Amino acid sequence: GTRYGEAAYVLRTTDGGATYGQVAKLTAADAAAEDDFGRSVAISGDSVVVGAHQWSIGGTGMAYVFQTSDGSATYEQVAKLTASDAAAGDFGGSVAIAGSTIVVGAYSGSGSAYVFPPPAPTAQPTPRPTWTFQPTPQPTISPKPTTPQPTTPQPTPEPSTAALGSDAATRAGGTFLALLVATVLAL
Repeated sequence: GTRYGEAAYVLRTTDGGATYGQVAKLTAADAAAEDDFGRSVAISGDSVVVGAHQWSIGGTGMAYVFQTSDGSATYEQVAKLTASDAAAGDFGGSVAIAGSTIVVGAYSGSGSAYVFPPPAPTAQPTPRPTWTFQPTPQPTISPKPTTPQPTTPQPTPEPSTAALGSDAATRAGGTFLALLVATVLAL
């Protein structure tokens, strides 16, 4: 992303990583100067999440979701994610996506992570995904499991663990693991 250019770029390599070429330039439909669109970017499969932590008059922040259905030739903005309790210059400072689960970081105050589980399937001819905020538990450090792990692979369509950084926790820093139980689906 760029500070004043307000864009994020999708690049692709065709030579094993020696060179990359631009395949898409992503911009917000409601872009404004100095939203800081592109400060954070994450990609998974056909989806790209872009943070704009200075979005809106109060600068509360926003995360945008873009998807491609034609092999990355074009991307369409399909969702805007917000948190009603985000402080100024906060929400969208960091973004992550795994599968269809999106996590958006908000670094002001004590810091927070907002989890948006995958949208429910729809039967509409042109489905428009809708991610809904799922409250997350307070960060905890979990001990290593002492129970035997299953020997048969267990299908988990969505990730269930996220690593969350805390650069100013008690002035010593640290990393917390939060279990995202809402994203574990039983098959």
